[in-house]
Amino acid sequence: MKNDAVEATVLPWGSFVQTHAEAWLALWQREQALVDLSPPWQQAVIDTHGVDPDRVFVVTAQGADGHLCLVFPFVWRQRFGPLRLGSVEPVHNIFSMYSEPLTSLPPEAAMALLHRALLRWDRRWHWIDLNNLVQGSAVAQAWQQECAAGGARRLERPGARSPFVRPGGTLDGYLAGKSKRFRKTMTGLIRDASDNPDVRIEMHRTPEACEAFYRHMLTIEAHSWKHEAGSAITSRPLEQRFYPALLARLAPLGVLQGVIMWHGDEPIAYMLLLVQGRRVLGLKGSFDQRFAKLSPGKMLNAYMLAQMFAEGQEEYDFLGSDEEYKVHWATGFRCRVHLRFYRPTVVGRLMGRLDAWRMARQQRAAEAAAAAAASAAPAVVPGAAPDAADAPAALPGTATLRPASR
Repeated sequence: MKNDAVEATVLPWGSFVQTHAEAWLALWQREQALVDLSPPWQQAVIDTHGVDPDRVFVVTAQGADGHLCLVFPFVWRQRFGPLRLGSVEPVHNIFSMYSEPLTSLPPEAAMALLHRALLRWDRRWHWIDLNNLVQGSAVAQAWQQECAAGGARRLERPGARSPFVRPGGTLDGYLAGKSKRFRKTMTGLIRDASDNPDVRIEMHRTPEACEAFYRHMLTIEAHSWKHEAGSAITSRPLEQRFYPALLARLAPLGVLQGVIMWHGDEPIAYMLLLVQGRRVLGLKGSFDQRFAKLSPGKMLNAYMLAQMFAEGQEEYDFLGSDEEYKVHWATGFRCRVHLRFYRPTVVGRLMGRLDAWRMARQQRAAEAAAAAAASAAPAVVPGAAPDAADAPAALPGTATLRPASR
């Protein structure tokens, strides 16, 4: 779609939703975009994360055909002080998979439209924060090019890397790329999940089934290691508000799949999946640690991966960061980057320089701490081989904070 005659505007959240909700949903469905760009997801985030709706706005544009071609909800934040600083933060920064705008335009055209609309907007802002951009993606490159074209200073810092499996081939092909021990373990887990008479696995897809799934999900979370660590849904009031609201809104769209593993009458593990076409994303999962000897989490992962290979899915994305249990299964990683770019004004440039100085100071402190730790480490006996288990390799995409030039 050409954007010669397209101009973007900024609308308050309430009026945009009231007049464009159906068109927004239609754009999301046409583009087959990620679930976190859908109206139900964004509304659930705003309703449950303490966001003031009066501070939420939407950059939007319509094409020559009259259909929406760009939707970018964001939060306008103000920091009161001598400079009365303001910033723009996409709603999907608050809770999302990857930071992308919902658009039918090429990324370069969409970012240019979006940036121009924000520069014309009558509210005061000095920088834009964009978290979880996929490193090297067309969207990340388009933002970087737009920064350079507008003379804006930008800062970048590496984010997490998300593991994924691409089951494009066969299960045997996947296992062939793993160690002998892994192949033996996974084969045994799949067999246990399929043949153990005490174990059964249920799929929940309909809105009614998702209600029951959520109750079982809470039961498992309450007995999981996450509950003791304070990271379970049952130990976080915000998540207790968010997930019921999210499931209720997404279930009618047919993108949810809740999976429960039972042992007798006890739910012992679950996976909350988002299914979009031939791509599956793992939003949430856990297991009941009282049944840890059965390895229910690993068993369910192995079973579902085997199912994905059988169904010809293109990718299973673990989301989040590269925790050890995810790396165990992965065949690749998607690195992310956080980008901040500053409005090319006196205050914007000043804040850019100040933040760059802070980042450099933090980097020097981190390097000094690493050097001190290395000098305090026990000396290696000459001729002795280091233990590979104690010397993990550096992870790409997680190394340093760096200022990026204009």
